[in-house]
Amino acid sequence: MSDSAVPYETVIGGGKHWSLTVHRGTVLRLTDLEGGANVGMLFYNPLNPLERYNAPDTLKCQHTFKLTRGHCLYSDMGRIFCSIVADTVGWHDTVAGNANKALVAERWGLKSYQDYRNDWTQNGHDAFMVEAGKYGLAGRRFSRSPLRDGHAGVAAHLSAPDEPGRGVSAPAGRNCTRQGRSGGSGRLLSELPARERAGVPEQ
Repeated sequence: MSDSAVPYETVIGGGKHWSLTVHRGTVLRLTDLEGGANVGMLFYNPLNPLERYNAPDTLKCQHTFKLTRGHCLYSDMGRIFCSIVADTVGWHDTVAGNANKALVAERWGLKSYQDYRNDWTQNGHDAFMVEAGKYGLAGRRFSRSPLRDGHAGVAAHLSAPDEPGRGVSAPAGRNCTRQGRSGGSGRLLSELPARERAGVPEQ
């Protein structure tokens, strides 16, 4: 994007993962570059990794099943990790599952890194485990509630229809570590525009 007001940006290919710590008031903007991309995310408090994103509380306290502009994502301690201040997708599913190794092998075949290098088939669960390992988080911290087709519900899924350029912006309500993995066939642009305070809930 080469916008001087964007101090950080990265393009995340389908099936890839990334993580970063986002400071309070910083906006994370996700944009589907080609259509067909989606992202699963986890949120942790970097000062207390036991505090993490809580989907049931996020939905119950806002009397909704879908997340969109005006909604917040809550921790299991009742604090706001971020709020959605811009959304050209329309809504986001926060209870959908995440693919595991067996499901990916069954649907798309097993492609190892040793044979296919960066085109190997990855799965959401293992991608989250890799990113969690970077922060010293053990696998037992993941929710393992099984859903249909062998998925495990572990994250808020932000998915866009097959229209490039759609996206979502969410400023951090508090410092948090965000782990993400991109799914689908499209590429996703993750960027942190210059720090903005507008729309950040006070705590």
